[in-house]
Amino acid sequence: MKEIIFGMSDIELGDGSQTDDFASDDLLSKTILGFCSKKYKNIPITLVVNGDSFDFIRSSYKEKYPRYITTEVSLWKLERIYQAHKKVFDSYKKFSSIKKNTLVFVLGNHDMDVAFKDVQKKLREYINKSVQFPGFSYDKSSVHFEHGSQYDSLFYINPRRIFIDYNGKKILNLPWMTYGLFEYYMQYKVRYPMLDRIYPRNLILQKYSKLVKELNFGAFKYLIKTAVINQVRYYHDLTYRLSFKTMFNYLKRLLQNNYELLFEDQLKEVLATDNKIKVVVAGHSHEAKLQRKKGGYFVNTGTWREEYFVSSDGGSVTVKYKTYVEIHLKEDIVNKVLLHAVKKEV
Repeated sequence: MKEIIFGMSDIELGDGSQTDDFASDDLLSKTILGFCSKKYKNIPITLVVNGDSFDFIRSSYKEKYPRYITTEVSLWKLERIYQAHKKVFDSYKKFSSIKKNTLVFVLGNHDMDVAFKDVQKKLREYINKSVQFPGFSYDKSSVHFEHGSQYDSLFYINPRRIFIDYNGKKILNLPWMTYGLFEYYMQYKVRYPMLDRIYPRNLILQKYSKLVKELNFGAFKYLIKTAVINQVRYYHDLTYRLSFKTMFNYLKRLLQNNYELLFEDQLKEVLATDNKIKVVVAGHSHEAKLQRKKGGYFVNTGTWREEYFVSSDGGSVTVKYKTYVEIHLKEDIVNKVLLHAVKKEV
């Protein structure tokens, strides 16, 4: 029997504020509804949203970015995300209402809030009770989906300890880097919403050297504060714990001005070590690619948030394509892998 898997990642639906990097509701909805067309009438379709489906990190809670994320905080954020992007939710609803279709949300570092059962329940209310939440990875036949953040030391989360207790409440046990985004980076994101959406990165480093120096100096101060002062002041607070490995990797990237997300080599090892896996699909880096590797294919599905390429002279700006993968299975065997690019009309 023939089946098709569609995969996309890093959509990052936000709360509709100036820190919301997603603005392609029409394009994404049209793409998802396209999977419901007569072309696929008798073909089972699985749509895997491979992490960072929602941007809970950059969605504020009552204009603030609290450290302690409870179910109540996550549900409040989700409601704002839903109100800002109803059209996308409606397209998910239409897709999953078709009995032969399956909708899957894999966890990423921006949407760990989806690990809360009450958040999953609310998403099923918005979309369909059949929606699946498999956790950090999803496997179908010989295809393996994983966001990639679990291979990035700055964003790693212990899957056996996603939640911890704080003052009698269950909260998310987020990685140190995410707390840094809450406490330090978001003040700059509010002031410069485009800062992390322009490529190539080295051009930004060159043209805005004063701002980069300010960011790096502040980041170094934050590291000292969290690595020394907070370890003593908040010794009993698990959210402030900082491992030497994380501190070393963060400092190394800071000194090298290296803001690239390093994880793909580890994920590619899945192809080399697991004979059952023929396609590995990742996200996280926002860099779309389809590579033929020994043992199968490695795919990164890129991103759907608004990102731009600037020419070396700064004279022209190009909108980055939105991308998704299409994988054909026949009798559970992969026989076609395609990476599609769609461009937003401006």
